[in-house]
Amino acid sequence: MKKRVTCGFLLLFLALSLSFEPRVQAAYPAAMSAAHPLMGYPLSRARKTIVYTDAARKKKLTTLTYREFSILKYDKTKQSLYVTCKEGTKIIKGWVKRNTFFFTQDFKAVQSFANQNLTLYQAKSTSMYYQSIPLYTGGSTVGESGSWYQMTFYLNGRYYLGWIPKTDYGKIRLSMDTTEQLLADGTYTIRARERNRFSLTADTAKGTALLRKTTGKENQLYTLKHVENNQYTISPYGTELYLGLKDGKLAAVSDKTLWTFTRYGRYFALREVKSQKGIAFVSGKGIFERRYARTSSLQNWVFTKTTVKNEERKNTVFSQYDPKWGGNTYCDGNPVRTISSSGCGVVSFVNAIYALNGEYIDPTVLARYSNSHGHYFYMQGTADTLYADFARTNGVFYHFKWDGKIYDTASLKKHLKNGGTAVALVPGHYIAIAGYRESDNSFLVLDSAIYNKRPTTINGDWVSEATLRTGTLYCSYFHLFSRVK
Repeated sequence: MKKRVTCGFLLLFLALSLSFEPRVQAAYPAAMSAAHPLMGYPLSRARKTIVYTDAARKKKLTTLTYREFSILKYDKTKQSLYVTCKEGTKIIKGWVKRNTFFFTQDFKAVQSFANQNLTLYQAKSTSMYYQSIPLYTGGSTVGESGSWYQMTFYLNGRYYLGWIPKTDYGKIRLSMDTTEQLLADGTYTIRARERNRFSLTADTAKGTALLRKTTGKENQLYTLKHVENNQYTISPYGTELYLGLKDGKLAAVSDKTLWTFTRYGRYFALREVKSQKGIAFVSGKGIFERRYARTSSLQNWVFTKTTVKNEERKNTVFSQYDPKWGGNTYCDGNPVRTISSSGCGVVSFVNAIYALNGEYIDPTVLARYSNSHGHYFYMQGTADTLYADFARTNGVFYHFKWDGKIYDTASLKKHLKNGGTAVALVPGHYIAIAGYRESDNSFLVLDSAIYNKRPTTINGDWVSEATLRTGTLYCSYFHLFSRVK
């Protein structure tokens, strides 16, 4: 009999509409622009707002009474906001103090998404209605005062800054501000598709980069860092140099060079952003720049994530509530089941593989696969048959394999210490387990659905073995995954 799980606490969604806003940048307060302004009211209704002509606020332009402003720009150095507003038929433009609008100056913004329809208020009063916020609207929690949270939400092309009472905060789900990076930040070895036993090796003294036949222990390491919009820097590990193009060849250079990645099956093609040229291996000659061509196997590269001892670990926890995919249909029906309402089995799988080898599996792709291959049971949840099946058909592309299903933590510890990860079934939910720490006998849990029922956070949590054997994190079994080249 197939094992199934229902993310039971999400039954709240049954009566809710499935309107979906895919834009999720959180204006806190630098993401807004003239095209996408942040709308809001000053904190004080009694005190007039002083508008200045300059960001340094040296020259006063005017004073205005309480009204809605459009915030277009943030000068972090001067702690000033560039705003516009209407005064009669006249448009006022100028600078104001940041604390005119933001209550908590040192508050660390947290990505936040509406789990139910809710109301955003202009000020800390339920009589000061501002905007109705639909299900799955994305934004940030940016401050708190007494019994209220200050928040931003993105709606119809604009951000809105306002307040919700803490009694309504149960309608909010928290998530990391994640991007759909094809590869996670970290340390990798790089090989060419056409020379599988050859490792990319940079001579930092000569500034050259070539392929060299190596054993696994001799492979040179590279630090991969995402900058923005799927653009990365690639640096020989431990150096301040970058892989770049010089005189038509791949080289180790001092100038910061950005690359974009495109996945083709199990391989990646690289394109240098500035020149829009790719790189290709030419037998007997080296690695040269080439017109970017996705069809050429000579331009395909394998990135293998590796662990460096004592390297600081950065956890990424993808959330099933993320509006980038949360409102997408998992299974049709009445009501429709979405990734947010039923996707814990899918997103925990995404978290486990991303933690394993840095490779991103789109939750929408995985959800479609699960549903079309009979792994989702309407109003019941995802069957654990998904993991072995997807690994068998797609593991080669994402460089992982399924190592079976176990029930004991002793075997789990051994697997995690060898660099593997796992997906575990807890009451009504799936979680990912991405590490084991022998010093205090604890496990690293990545939870795709953060709320008060489980002792987990959006950053990942080290929990004791006893915790995995009791209560809401009691693990019935574990599906194991390891990486392959």
